[in-house]
Amino acid sequence: MSFEQCAFIAFETNAPNITYNFSNGSCICTDAAASLSISNTPNTAFTNQCSSFNTTNTIEINNQNQYSIYPNPSQSVVFLKNEHFANNDLDELRLFSSIGHQLLTTKINSSLTKIDLTQYPKGVYILIATINGTSKTFKVVKEEKKPHQMNKLLIQIIVYLIISVNGFGQNKFIITIDEACFQSAETKLIDGTFGLYGDIQTSSYPFWQRDTLIEVLEFKPEQEIYLESRSYTLRFIPNDSTQKAHYVHIHPQNKSVNLSCFFFNKPVPLALKTMKNNDYLKLVSRYAGPTNMETIIPIYSLVIVKKRGHYFAAFRETSGNEQDLLMLNLAIGPHEQKRIKVRKDFIKLTEDQVKKIEAFWSTMAMYWYDQDHSSFPSLTSIHDQTGQLTFPSNEYVSCLLWNQLN
Repeated sequence: MSFEQCAFIAFETNAPNITYNFSNGSCICTDAAASLSISNTPNTAFTNQCSSFNTTNTIEINNQNQYSIYPNPSQSVVFLKNEHFANNDLDELRLFSSIGHQLLTTKINSSLTKIDLTQYPKGVYILIATINGTSKTFKVVKEEKKPHQMNKLLIQIIVYLIISVNGFGQNKFIITIDEACFQSAETKLIDGTFGLYGDIQTSSYPFWQRDTLIEVLEFKPEQEIYLESRSYTLRFIPNDSTQKAHYVHIHPQNKSVNLSCFFFNKPVPLALKTMKNNDYLKLVSRYAGPTNMETIIPIYSLVIVKKRGHYFAAFRETSGNEQDLLMLNLAIGPHEQKRIKVRKDFIKLTEDQVKKIEAFWSTMAMYWYDQDHSSFPSLTSIHDQTGQLTFPSNEYVSCLLWNQLN
């Protein structure tokens, strides 16, 4: 019987201490507790007795006094430590599979020898070290390699990037900006930062960095972003610290939001000087606070019409309940309508009054309301021949302008 066969039988029968005679090939158990022995005849089964066999060429398996294997079990490599390294050219390591196939042979040229198990599948292997003419046998266990913590973090980052780019598992949200903001070269640029803000989780433990810039947004008529199911904030922060910063809270369940020029501290272009005969300009303000179906809602309308090269204005006050407002769309765009007749309630505007309208128009951004949009006090709509604009306001803007004209 070969030494390798003797070693394998020892492991299979859990008999860690055996004696092998190299002269006649006998493999004999030396551990009385094992009560096992085998003759030198190949493929002979163990008998139910244990005897000792003393010879000058005997070995003991797994003698750990001078040699050690670590780490064991291992996911990648193991090391053989030889405390009495003598630099013998015949010293070597041989690695075998559990069924006896030789997988690796390497020289032992230092007191610490590395054995790489990376390319082999998980399981039990036998390592035979021949040192100074004596062979030692070790059972080595290769475990399945677990993902490194850094690999887990890298996977999480990749998944997050895929979600961020493709919007997978998130909600599409549309941001629109009034077209009036892009009518001239001056209004197509913003002097500040427009961004999406929210809470960011800074670690696997629930630590959150509050109200942090998540993404810098573009200043363009329409864009789409992807949001998780939580609240966010859109902010405009001007470069000039003397100007007002604005914000609006959004949630993906609302699907979209429309921002006016006032959000970016930009005036709405006044179409007064470009009006032709029979053109009109409407400024409509109404209550927009909490209501029920019976709450009386005041509506204030200021109408300016150009007739025969002159401007005429009229102020009208109406009211209605919630049901009436469902039938009255204040955000309706410009449309073909009958010419507005100048009735007795119209006044002819003087040149000084026209200048007052222009001055008021240039500062209208101060009435834009950027607090909690669920409870803004009023809603103002501007209609003219070029388009329409509706924005939340902190005053009845049409009333303010009419008061300045009287």
